[in-house]
Amino acid sequence: MIFNRHNKKKDEDIIYILRAKEYQNTIDIYFENLHHLLYHEIILNVLKEDLKCEVLSYVDKITDIGSTIRWNGIEFDFPHDYMFGNYFIATPEHADALEQLANQAADIINEKISTFKKGKKTHRT
Repeated sequence: MIFNRHNKKKDEDIIYILRAKEYQNTIDIYFENLHHLLYHEIILNVLKEDLKCEVLSYVDKITDIGSTIRWNGIEFDFPHDYMFGNYFIATPEHADALEQLANQAADIINEKISTFKKGKKTHRT
């Protein structure tokens, strides 16, 4: 897998987005450092609650989890893969918009982590 670019803006960003080069008419957009299956739910909640995405379908089995989502008229799959983690599957014409959505979700999660860390530091006196 060859990655096209990433969006790590600051050294303190824990979560950032990697965009793979186009392969078989799709572009995968990965959430780096949110690989685990449990993080799928965290990302999905941010997409629904903060970014107003609509979940069209949701599959939660022992070995698989995934969603089909609609955002701004774009439908896309958001699976979890045990090797690659959580990612969007985008068509080339929607890849830029979905990369922007992924970056917004990563920014929200980074902000929540930063706020949590600041709160923990103030309570350690």
